[in-house]
Amino acid sequence: DGSAPAARAVQRLYRRSLGVAMTDPVDLRDLAVDGDDLRRAGIAPGPRLGKILSALLDLVLEDPSRNTTDVLLGEARRLHEAAN
Repeated sequence: DGSAPAARAVQRLYRRSLGVAMTDPVDLRDLAVDGDDLRRAGIAPGPRLGKILSALLDLVLEDPSRNTTDVLLGEARRLHEAAN
């Protein structure tokens, strides 16, 4: 139909998007753990560590409340053991 959304709707969406971008994790740097934490947990550096970090990001993108050190380290250990 070619009609544009109302300016007010666009403003609401913009404000909501900014809020999400500022509070919810959106990339690896936003995780509560990093590669150093995983190495300290006994996961060797390498491609597997990167895959685990990516899986942790997916987990947190599904549910941002999971972005805690305890939850992510537990999941990282589980993923690491499952791969062995």
